[in-house]
Amino acid sequence: MMLAAALAGACLLQLARVPAPLILPALSVCMVLAGFTLAGVLSLAGSRLRGSLSPAWEVACALVFIGFAAAILSDARAAVAVLDAIYSGLAQRSKL
Repeated sequence: MMLAAALAGACLLQLARVPAPLILPALSVCMVLAGFTLAGVLSLAGSRLRGSLSPAWEVACALVFIGFAAAILSDARAAVAVLDAIYSGLAQRSKL
């Protein structure tokens, strides 16, 4: 289920015309934020970590783990090059 959600997110990013080198970093940020948000909600709801993990905590842990894995697998040089090209294009359009 987690893999299907990650693949669906990647497809949505492709449909939104996000450049290919930025897809893994974007998925990484989204998954880590979703995992931390879920963990925060579970903690505030009173579901504490005692003994074995509940399925909700396992999902939160899996989101954070897969998010960090996506960040490690992404190509930072290509992502920075794309971001630099976007920034320079925006700077050329600016009237400042």
